[in-house]
Amino acid sequence: MRKGILIVLLVLFACGNLSAQVLRNILINVGGKAQYKVSSGNTLIYLDDQGKILSLETDASGEVSYNKNFQPQQAGNLGIQFNYEGWLSQIGNLIIQYDHTGRIDKIGDLVFRYNYQQLISSVGNISIIYNANKTIDQIGVYKLYYNYSGKISRMDDSKGLIALQLNFSK
Repeated sequence: MRKGILIVLLVLFACGNLSAQVLRNILINVGGKAQYKVSSGNTLIYLDDQGKILSLETDASGEVSYNKNFQPQQAGNLGIQFNYEGWLSQIGNLIIQYDHTGRIDKIGDLVFRYNYQQLISSVGNISIIYNANKTIDQIGVYKLYYNYSGKISRMDDSKGLIALQLNFSK
């Protein structure tokens, strides 16, 4: 079953000038895996949830320089740095941090949390709730509805979940 892609638009400004590095989009598939799009000017860098660079795009005048390990060092006006383990640690002045399993934990000031099933459970203060099939059921206050082919058919404001409290005391 082909799953659709959700686009959660979260903007994080790293600094106040016009050439600031910005986390433009977080693309989360309905199975809870994320991709990140970071931009500055005409340079776009796409990352997976492990911080690996999926693609790097610049305009015709932008150039990409690589280090001796064939990792990008500079893309357009963005400096790119890697930590001692070879993980991407900084794009311009936007710092990337990882959790103990190697997933992106923090980009700039935006924190990512994961649940016990290793799926993203929150992005900043926006929670993500999954159904029994491990597909996204709710993002923040928005409830997702799927069609028969597994694609999102609509998003509505949620009225909240009804919590039942059972008392098992004797």
